[in-house]
Amino acid sequence: MCKSMTFMCDKSTDYSDSLAQFNTCLTATDCYMHDQMRVTPHFNNKITTFMHQMIPHHENAVNMAKTLLKDPVAAADGDIKTLLMDVINTQNFQIHFMVQWLKDNDSP
Repeated sequence: MCKSMTFMCDKSTDYSDSLAQFNTCLTATDCYMHDQMRVTPHFNNKITTFMHQMIPHHENAVNMAKTLLKDPVAAADGDIKTLLMDVINTQNFQIHFMVQWLKDNDSP
């Protein structure tokens, strides 16, 4: 499913004009996430393994929310826009926390 994909949505493409383009973008972000989540388990620290897998999972949620925000109908719905912005903000906060935790605790 992901072998020939570049794993990224083209930032210049308007994904609001076509359901097929939107779905292709989500498939690409999902493939990227699954590729990035394939980490070598850290045998001394379960938290490290968790963080290395969770970061791309959260990045995918942020990318999915940003992609849906490009849709005028979703962006115009106040409740949906609030939900998407909450996903973006919360997940980015958690990504920052995990990256910092790894810097402070994950010794080579």
